[in-house]
Amino acid sequence: MKQKIGILEVGDEMKKFPDYKTTKWDKRKDVILKGMQYDYEELESLNNDYLNGKINEVKYHLLLSLCFSRIAKNEFIQGKHRECYVCVSKQVDEFALTVQLLQEGKDAPTATKRHIESYLKSIYYGCVALFVSNYDVIPKVTNPDSNLVQMLLHKTVEQAVDDPIDEMINAISLKNSEQFENALIKRIKEIRRFDVDHFLCMDIWSMGLVKEAEKNGLHFYFDYIEVDCRDM
Repeated sequence: MKQKIGILEVGDEMKKFPDYKTTKWDKRKDVILKGMQYDYEELESLNNDYLNGKINEVKYHLLLSLCFSRIAKNEFIQGKHRECYVCVSKQVDEFALTVQLLQEGKDAPTATKRHIESYLKSIYYGCVALFVSNYDVIPKVTNPDSNLVQMLLHKTVEQAVDDPIDEMINAISLKNSEQFENALIKRIKEIRRFDVDHFLCMDIWSMGLVKEAEKNGLHFYFDYIEVDCRDM
């Protein structure tokens, strides 16, 4: 009898899976760790600048969010999963506060506003929020017409052509484990084609969707180092 992992049997079918880890992951990890101290120093510098009135309030909270995002990756690639989870939670909270401040009429530099608007048009922070199960914040940080929000509202999801992220969302909506697993494989292969400078050691998009898929009862293989969130 063949052993089953996810929805596929161990054997010829398993050849479709990419390797657990690649040399690109190790190379990117080394680059990230070399700059790790800078991220912690930037966090301290941001706090000092804000306390001394040297930085706009909206920009401060946006930069804090981005800083926590980088620190989360630092912790993730060191295997510090609890610390990573805490940083991701802070990342989404700071971005939600950034959006709230803008909505309350707080001023911000034009570049900061553009940055926020670009994030709001995507589902990036929605996936981040899914990862830490912060459902309340999702409508504040994600386009309400996005497939992600429609899926969470149990509405019909329009699937984008050849987009593994949308395919995963669609699979959750349909509760289709096989479709989700195939879309995740496609996403991992896509990441591993990136050059080293843009390689994702931690794919928070997929990690959020993996957690949501599990909550919806889907069963699939996800033993890939870029989405290793089993202990979080």
